[in-house]
Amino acid sequence: MRFALVLISWSLLAVVVAPVWATFPGRNGEIAYVDEWGSDVEFNSDLWGVCPYGSREHELGHLDLYAGSATFSANGRWPAAALDYQYDSYGSSIWLIGGKRQERRVTRQLRRGSDDSPVWSPKGGEIAFTRTRSDDDYNVRSRAIRIYGRGHDRFLARGSGPEWSVRDEIAFVRGSPDRIRTQQVYVASVKGGGVRRLAAGYAPDWSPNGRRLVFTYRAEGARGPNYDPVDEIAVISADGTGLRHLASGSQASWSPNGRSIAFVTPRGYAAVISPDRGALRRLGRTSRGASFSPDSQWLAITWEDELYALPVNRGHRHFVTSPESGEELSFLDWGPLPASASSASPFANIANRQSRASCR
Repeated sequence: MRFALVLISWSLLAVVVAPVWATFPGRNGEIAYVDEWGSDVEFNSDLWGVCPYGSREHELGHLDLYAGSATFSANGRWPAAALDYQYDSYGSSIWLIGGKRQERRVTRQLRRGSDDSPVWSPKGGEIAFTRTRSDDDYNVRSRAIRIYGRGHDRFLARGSGPEWSVRDEIAFVRGSPDRIRTQQVYVASVKGGGVRRLAAGYAPDWSPNGRRLVFTYRAEGARGPNYDPVDEIAVISADGTGLRHLASGSQASWSPNGRSIAFVTPRGYAAVISPDRGALRRLGRTSRGASFSPDSQWLAITWEDELYALPVNRGHRHFVTSPESGEELSFLDWGPLPASASSASPFANIANRQSRASCR
């Protein structure tokens, strides 16, 4: 189980459907986001961290050009596994971001290739990611799921957009990102073995116990607001049984406590729904999706390039921050509080609105 938001993964080589937001459980920790600014000629992306009530905002690193996706490790200690893009014949690679001047690249830069959509193992120490290879004309030749750990990476399966479960299985997608109805959800064991197809769809996310997935699929012939195609979300067991439709919407992710699924309705509202009973609550408008906090009590959302925290059990949204550049803000991940941090931190007590002391 691992998140990311539904981030658009920018690349000069290809556009790959990125994984959806999912969050590791724990006390509420730092929120990471990207401040995107500049022009087509000179585009900049800065990675920032901030407390949920806007305190202790600080720059984590400058990601040259396009930042594709980033995610906290399960222990909250590594703020992100991120991307670095270059305006030349080289593509992106996976980096660990530990703060200013503490970036470390963990996959090599490829000529006519790109690494993106990183997700941490729930046990820590390894990262799954998508490697896209292209020809000299930048046409995609292949997409593969690879796993990095202990200084090297290895091939797992053909596909893109990995999601890692606590049972050491990785869900991913096969099919063209440009043709949503061709996409299929597959599952492979991290330790090797057979790859199995689950259902037609994309953007899978594991339940916390690794027994089920939620995913999105395109409804045949259905049209929504402005006559746009309608996406639907559904749950399915890891063995391919128990398929159940939940609601119209997209960008679905499971809460860390397993009791709810967050998604975005066709009209752009953040909502939560029970994976079993189907009870749906519409909470508020969002521009780019919704992601649970580590304690499952809040959703992080964006609206008009501002970041907000929205209570799951109804209530008013709380402003967190806006981009320093005044341009575009993309939410990335809400990390758990590192185990060494004080339990008196506002991250551990956000719902009680305690003082904005140090985040760590």
